[in-house]
Amino acid sequence: MNLSNLHPTDLLQRVLTVSRNSVVVLKAVYDPEGLLTDLRLTMLNALAERDLGRSFADVQGQSASQLFPHLADPAIMNRYRQVMETGDSDHFEWECRQVGQPMLSWFDVSVARLTNCLLLSYIDITHIKTFADVSKVKRTQLVTSQAELLSSVLDGSQNSITAFDAVRDAGGNIADFRYVLQNEANRQRIGRSDEQVIGRTMLEVFPLKKEKGLLDLYAKVVNTGLSLRTEIDFDFGHGTGWYDLSVVKRGDGVVLTVLDKTLEKQAEHNFQKQAELLQTISDNTPVGLVLWDAVRDNTPERTLIDFCYRMSNPMNTYVTGYAPETLIGQQLLTLFPRFRGTEMELALRDVIETGESNRMIFTYYTDSSDAWFDAQFSRVGTDAVLMTFVDITEQHKVQLDQIKKANLMQTVINAQPSGIVLFDPVREVSTSGLPGRVVDFTYALVNETQLRTTGKSARDVIGNTVSGLFPSSEGHQLLELMVEVAESGEPKEWLLPFFSDGIEGWFQASLVWHNEQILFTFLDVSRLKEQQHALEMANLELRRSNDNLQQFATIASHDLQEPLRKIQSFGSILATNAELDESSQDMIARMQKAAQRMSELIRDLLDYSRVSTRRAPFEAVPLTKLITDIRDTLFVAIEESGGRIDYGELPVVYGDKTQLEQLFQNLLSNAIKFRRSGVVPYVQITSRCLSITNLPDLVAGQVRAATRSDSSTSRLFHEINITDNGIGFEEKYLDRIFQVFQRLHSKSHYPGTGVGLAICRKVIENHGGVLTASSQPDIGTTFSVYIPAIEG
Repeated sequence: MNLSNLHPTDLLQRVLTVSRNSVVVLKAVYDPEGLLTDLRLTMLNALAERDLGRSFADVQGQSASQLFPHLADPAIMNRYRQVMETGDSDHFEWECRQVGQPMLSWFDVSVARLTNCLLLSYIDITHIKTFADVSKVKRTQLVTSQAELLSSVLDGSQNSITAFDAVRDAGGNIADFRYVLQNEANRQRIGRSDEQVIGRTMLEVFPLKKEKGLLDLYAKVVNTGLSLRTEIDFDFGHGTGWYDLSVVKRGDGVVLTVLDKTLEKQAEHNFQKQAELLQTISDNTPVGLVLWDAVRDNTPERTLIDFCYRMSNPMNTYVTGYAPETLIGQQLLTLFPRFRGTEMELALRDVIETGESNRMIFTYYTDSSDAWFDAQFSRVGTDAVLMTFVDITEQHKVQLDQIKKANLMQTVINAQPSGIVLFDPVREVSTSGLPGRVVDFTYALVNETQLRTTGKSARDVIGNTVSGLFPSSEGHQLLELMVEVAESGEPKEWLLPFFSDGIEGWFQASLVWHNEQILFTFLDVSRLKEQQHALEMANLELRRSNDNLQQFATIASHDLQEPLRKIQSFGSILATNAELDESSQDMIARMQKAAQRMSELIRDLLDYSRVSTRRAPFEAVPLTKLITDIRDTLFVAIEESGGRIDYGELPVVYGDKTQLEQLFQNLLSNAIKFRRSGVVPYVQITSRCLSITNLPDLVAGQVRAATRSDSSTSRLFHEINITDNGIGFEEKYLDRIFQVFQRLHSKSHYPGTGVGLAICRKVIENHGGVLTASSQPDIGTTFSVYIPAIEG
């Protein structure tokens, strides 16, 4: 038969059939990380079927660990794993108890890699082992006993012990180490069982060992045979720790002994940090620190004779000028005799003898006599004293200064025309743990004005209650207001009439709750109240007088207008019906003009008086519509002059519509009336919104002066400019043109009464605004109206 023509599988099957050894083919099973975890039955011969007691058809594809008990042994599994990884064959003896057999059986096993499978060939050698020398059995038992003893010793060690075999590459260099043994301490340290590490390589389990250089250190021990001991920090999966490593060569491997020094290192590190912290505190604290050891003589009584410097910090150097190296080892009373017999020496002795701390304030610690120190003396151990001190010179000076200021403040408080009283609250007893309700107040501080007002001395009021000193109904009302302020925390100001308990007058009073106390201040305004009453009576009389004047102006204007109309009427009759000469006609014409001018003057004066006395409620006034209506009213004058008034969208303002109409009609009428000869009048109206800070300085000053008592004054203003190309005027006459009856031009050239601009200024003042103008003769005039904008 030509075997070369057979398929490899058929060839393998023939080999299995003719083999005199039991032969099993097992397929390797790997986990996701590539680690051999199991073997599955692929082929077996008749002898192997007999050993299993089952046919191949019954067991094909099953897990080998369920069929062959020896695979439960990690050492055997590691052998198979190494054959698969390296391709090197293996040979060993295997001892087991077969199913249904009471005695142990021995097998001679050979293992080889076959592609992705293991080829196991084994033969039963139990009969050979049975007749072996009994002494060998005893030696085996002895070895087993010693191994168990060694295992107990290893597991009983508190040090971690691990044995490794070197793993070499194709060039014979050490590329890794394989775990072959670990004790219980190592299992606890790394948190891994034997199954998780035995047979695996060191870098598989802890890859960082290569980065830490441990692999090279272990290889050096194997290559040189020289033992190694070192300290490392490493994270075995429970956080970084510190370890003492001892590495010893064992065959082609090492034995590693690890002593966990983490707690010791942490304690050392903590001690070092604490020492550094204490040193940092000592070096940087603003408190002086000095430590003395007691110095005693050699007599049996061991009398205390001095104190030797052991420690001095930088603050002590700063205060005294003595560096630590000039003090350490020196004796206090020898180096500074001035301390002998002082309170400081007595304090040091007392602390050593009694062990009780002592505190004192003294001034003679340095050469400067004006320095003050607050010192604390405490015993350290049984024969040392630590002095901590603070330089309180500045605080002492500040305290003296505060005393002076307090005295000055008391003088100032007593000199105040206002009464000043500070009260402490009296609360009900509470069982809830919360502060009880305020029911009264006790006097804590008073000034001289308060004492004069009440007619009592400080001894009469300090510590006494408000209800006790002022039992009247008015005193009770004051107490209720004080309780209300204490409960709400809101300050209160009011005019307080008080006419009981020996006090009579009106007082401007205030209550302020602060830091669990209430401050009561009051100013006697009785005289002001009397003056206010007198002023109110005068204002009442003035209002009556104004009403009378208004009635008089209305009646007078009506009564004056009637004879003027008759004069004009009779003049017209004379001028048309009578045969008069030219001179008489001229006189009649002059008389009628004077009557007409008198009528206009009376009407304008009446309008001027009504600007202040007759005000309608303010409303939103759209200026665009208002100007349009005014232009229609002035249609005749505009048409006769050929003039033009241009304007765009104008703002909506808040005010008296009638008065605003008067304002802009007068300004537009003047712009048409005061035109240059031969020049067609042109008027342009523009507007913009300005903040009060962007107003012209003169205008802003007038606004602030006019509204200084009104906190609600608008911060935005509309600027409306009415610009014409008329005759203009010298700006030195700016104030004059807004006065009643003031004219810059002859009545013959420009008719009018001189009241119109005065009315305009009065209107804009009524609206909280300003009216001003800029002009140049024969060029034109710009009247600027500034009126508060509607905000929000």
